Amino acid sequence: MKMEKGMKNEIGIYVHVPFCVRKCSYCDFYSVAGTGEEGRERYVKAVCGEIAAKARGEGVSTVYFGGGTPSLLAPAQADRILSEVGRGFRLAPGAEISMEANPETVDAGKLASFRAAGVNRLSIGVQSFSDRLLSSLGRIHDSARAVKAVGEAREAGFDNIGVDLMFGLPGQAVEDWRGDLRRAFELPVVHLSAYELTVEEDTPFGRNPPPLPGEDEAVAMWETTLKETMRAGFGRYEVSNYAKPGRECRHNLNYWRDGEYLGFGAAAWSSRGGVRTGNPAEIGKYMEGEARGFPPAVTDAPEGRKKMAETLMLNLRMTAGCAEAEFDARYGQGALESFHPVLERPVVDGFLENKGGFLRFTPKGMMVANDIWADIIGFSGPVCGGSGAGAILF
Repeated sequence: MKMEKGMKNEIGIYVHVPFCVRKCSYCDFYSVAGTGEEGRERYVKAVCGEIAAKARGEGVSTVYFGGGTPSLLAPAQADRILSEVGRGFRLAPGAEISMEANPETVDAGKLASFRAAGVNRLSIGVQSFSDRLLSSLGRIHDSARAVKAVGEAREAGFDNIGVDLMFGLPGQAVEDWRGDLRRAFELPVVHLSAYELTVEEDTPFGRNPPPLPGEDEAVAMWETTLKETMRAGFGRYEVSNYAKPGRECRHNLNYWRDGEYLGFGAAAWSSRGGVRTGNPAEIGKYMEGEARGFPPAVTDAPEGRKKMAETLMLNLRMTAGCAEAEFDARYGQGALESFHPVLERPVVDGFLENKGGFLRFTPKGMMVANDIWADIIGFSGPVCGGSGAGAILF
């Protein structure tokens, strides 16, 4: 991979790898199970073709292999994709190259080969260190394999390792969750993604909903997360993400700052020049587009208050919040202040605060973030465009 110096306004690149050994009971991301080596090879060839077709030589600071299970790729396939990125773009020195990995799809040798190909950050999908809970989720690894995978990653030369865990699971108690967190922090990890289970309609859990912990238990799990991450020296930087200092995921921060990015592969999304485009969310239809230069299946160009609302919502995902000066510089003087009718009540109730020129959620506000985001998006619609009443609080 070629890296060049002195680049500004760099973008992120996302590569969707939609292959899984088996679909999990809760997953609604686009992925397919059981695809063989030949099918994966055809797909990698198509992704490389799409990168070549759409590259404009921009500077790139992050590349993220997501899925699905990207670690099902052969290291040589990941190397080919990264080499194509290097040919079509200008990869920044020290670029963050992330890959999601599932414990059952890697071993020490494969991880070392991914590292040699240029991958320098791993996000390992552990979800739980309880074999009972892993089974309930439809995961195919056990706790021992998860622990071993993290150790193998460190031995392979990775020093930027994160794990994903889930709470609010069927049959999970607060003590189970505390145990998962403490087990994770015994391992050589520098990043934690802690997601509350959401039951989506078009999943096995959605079609046959399991009994989940009640609201009081869910709140207790949130509070436990904050205590245990602080105890381990991890800082919260986004609603569901925690990291050692300087180990935040730069690729995801670009999303939350509403930066530009390009997505390659089936179901991948891009945002460039104020226009969002989405690729077909089906491998066959995606690959059929190769002869036509991979046209998008969906195009969207949000404008005006809708675009402002989306930026505000994304910024508020971060604990740093939304910088008023930057928001106003982008959308015009008083742009953030114009949202005060919908944000006044959350400020009064202690869910939002304005300090040092940043509007941000308080810790208790993070737990009701979805409701406030929905209000922000609703306020951006044509029926909610009035000036509102009440004091301007930010």
